[in-house]
Amino acid sequence: EFQTPSKALGMAAGNAYDIVCLGRGGSIILTFTPPIRNGEGWDFAIFENSFEGSSAPPFLPAFIELAYLEVSSNGIDFVRFDNISLTPAPLDGFGRIDPTEVRGYAGKYRQGLGTPFDLSELEGKTKVNEGVVDLQRISRVRILDVVGDGTCMDSRGLPVYDPYPTAQSAGFDLDAIGVRYQQEFEALNVDLNKDGLTDLIDVILILKMISGSNPAIPGDGLPLDADVDGDGRIGIQEAIYVLRLLSVR
Repeated sequence: EFQTPSKALGMAAGNAYDIVCLGRGGSIILTFTPPIRNGEGWDFAIFENSFEGSSAPPFLPAFIELAYLEVSSNGIDFVRFDNISLTPAPLDGFGRIDPTEVRGYAGKYRQGLGTPFDLSELEGKTKVNEGVVDLQRISRVRILDVVGDGTCMDSRGLPVYDPYPTAQSAGFDLDAIGVRYQQEFEALNVDLNKDGLTDLIDVILILKMISGSNPAIPGDGLPLDADVDGDGRIGIQEAIYVLRLLSVR
């Protein structure tokens, strides 16, 4: 019941049940159209379902499960947020992590409170400097479960511990991703037939191209910004983008 990826879509429910469980060492990629952009402060947040925990000091959330966080603007090249774990020793399946001792992981906060991520922290990464990953056009967010037995390492090459082994819903439990900054719909123009409009005709042309019934559409002369998700081609994400654009007009 916790293996339905669509439960990661929409608003965060903030409960223990409306989640998709990644499984031990599992991962998931969510695509955003229009893409996430780098704004002031944090740009998006990852919601997990860790319980509120104890009502007495030190008030640690219960059953924190950690995950690495990576982003991409073309769906191929990803960069990972730097992460640090200071948890000193292995935990059992019901062990508790002090959230002040971990940084750069999804799942740090209890359910209902998203863990925020600031894209500006990726400035200086090689793929960002080379322009392969554009922090103003992040179209994919990848979440990778940390296996908490010490076989996974933090950015310093030291072992990461979280509750292990866990059962029934082993691995990171994704509720949703909340986005603070996205590119505006009007910022991009998908006009494949060059009639000056972005409309249903462009959707039909994209679908024909994907089906192979009109393969000559992509190629020379396409507007540079028609590739809304930055993957180097015109495809289903562009069709979805136009439909969403038309729905808000």
